[in-house]
Amino acid sequence: MTGKRAVEVSSPPNRRPAPMRRHRGVLFLAGLLTTGALVGVGVIARDRLQPWLSPPQAADRGQLVAWLVTRDLSAEPLETRRALARRLEEEFRGDVDWEATGRTLSPAQRRRLWHNLPGLLEPWLSDKVDGYFGLSEQQRPAYIDQIIDTIGQWRGVDVLRPETIAGDQLSEETPGLTAVLHQRIKAMKEQAGPDRRERMSRFLAALQTRWFFRAFEGVLPERR
Repeated sequence: MTGKRAVEVSSPPNRRPAPMRRHRGVLFLAGLLTTGALVGVGVIARDRLQPWLSPPQAADRGQLVAWLVTRDLSAEPLETRRALARRLEEEFRGDVDWEATGRTLSPAQRRRLWHNLPGLLEPWLSDKVDGYFGLSEQQRPAYIDQIIDTIGQWRGVDVLRPETIAGDQLSEETPGLTAVLHQRIKAMKEQAGPDRRERMSRFLAALQTRWFFRAFEGVLPERR
C-alpha cells in the first residue's frame, strides 16, 4: 500500500471571455440587457464564488473535496448527494493523510465540510441498508466488514473539525464522525415507515454484532 496522501481542493480552470459581438439596433441591445440582467448577475456570482466542478460521478479527488468545502449540500438534490457519497467512498478507500489535508483548508472550508457531513451520511447509510438486503445470507458478513472498514478509514476526518484550528481544544458542540452517524441513524429511524424502520434495525443489529465481534477477536483466547 502506498503512503498516505493529502488531498488538495481543485481550482477552477482558466476561462477566456467570449468575444464581443456587435448587435444590430440600440433597441435590441437595450432589451437584451434588461431581460437578461438578473440572470447574468446570478451566473456571474455563481462562477466567481464557487469553483468549477464536474458532476460527482466524473469528479476527481480534488473536486470531490471541493464539493464538500465549497457547496451547501443541503441545497443539492438527494441524487446528487447520493452520487457524491458513493464517489467519496470509491476514491478514499486507501490511506489518506487527514492532517495534511486539513492544512490545505481554510477555517471557513472546515466549517462547510462539517456542515455538509450529515447530508452525505444519510444517503450513504440508506444505500448500505438496501445493499445489505439485496445480498444472500452468505454474502452479508463480507459486506458488513467492508462497511466497518470504511467507517474506520473515515474516522480520521475528525481532525478536520473546526475546533482543531490553531490548537483550539475540541468541544462537544462539534461531534465526531461516529456521533454524527448515530444522530443521522436516530433521525432516519424516526422518519421512516414501519417496514423501513424494521429493515434498518436488522441491518444495524448485524453491523453492531459484527463490530463487537471484531473488537474482541484479537482479545479472546484461541480455542484448542
